[in-house]
Amino acid sequence: MPHSPAGARSPVLHQGPCSLAYSERRIFKLKGIFINLDRSSDRKELLLSQLDFAGLPAVEYQRFSAIEPAGDEPQLSKRLKSKGELGLFRSLASVLAQIGDGGFDDVVHVLEDDACFPAGIADAIAMVSRLMLSQPQLESADIVFLDYFLNRDLFAHVVSRRANLAPGSFQFLPAKQAYLACTGSFLVRRSSASYLSRLLSKILDSANSLAPVDLTLRALLRMGAVSGFLVVPLLGAPGWEQDEASTIQTDVDNAVRLSQRAHILLRLLASGIKSPFWCAQQLEEMYGVASPLAPDSDANDFLFYFDSLRGRMLAF
Repeated sequence: MPHSPAGARSPVLHQGPCSLAYSERRIFKLKGIFINLDRSSDRKELLLSQLDFAGLPAVEYQRFSAIEPAGDEPQLSKRLKSKGELGLFRSLASVLAQIGDGGFDDVVHVLEDDACFPAGIADAIAMVSRLMLSQPQLESADIVFLDYFLNRDLFAHVVSRRANLAPGSFQFLPAKQAYLACTGSFLVRRSSASYLSRLLSKILDSANSLAPVDLTLRALLRMGAVSGFLVVPLLGAPGWEQDEASTIQTDVDNAVRLSQRAHILLRLLASGIKSPFWCAQQLEEMYGVASPLAPDSDANDFLFYFDSLRGRMLAF
């Protein structure tokens, strides 16, 4: 897919749902690749079980041995906070280069090894990949994020849109405006992968100040150098237990980690992996404030409780 110079491209806005009933038929096998440290075999096995749980054939997913920096790289003096951030940046650039070299389908599913899915979501993910190839509104998309960071306001927006969708339908939010962070699970167009890899590698090698790879992608999306969308509803989230043992979010104080994990609950709820009641129970345990939710409470009830605790959370 040809690319214009940075700033010359902008996403095609697609405000309404693409309503194809993925639940009625199998679409096609989707091939993917996941990033996993050699020393994290337990996370690999958990991810493979998650793929099976979702109906995604684990045999169709290649493992990429994550790059683990030694710790003396010059990039670590350019505002990256940890070896994990640098390792993920390098790993993702390398994964995209590998996809661009060939041997993959036209759309490829890229994952970090903490990804978690609702049961039976495979056909939905495959349908989104098909829409990337068949819908004019998505022809400009280099990347479609299946899971993405939610702050309070984006969560409310996504939940509101999800409530108005027919079963088996999707809406796509332009990433230029809506994407905040996260590279945990996304679809990338194979014809765009080499371009994306070159962009990230050039920034990593030459920038005087570096941001984590997801925030770098956000800047590229906002300037129009990359085109992408967020899918509504979310089709996955970070695993709650896997995030607790994150290899990226290290060396941060307890208040930061609590806030980060509180926001992961928004994604677990928005994707349908966990219920409002379960998510509220986790907040109660984290912050020691009794939850008012009942087992039949809805997302808006959870948001009311979440808002009551926001004074204790760092803003994201």
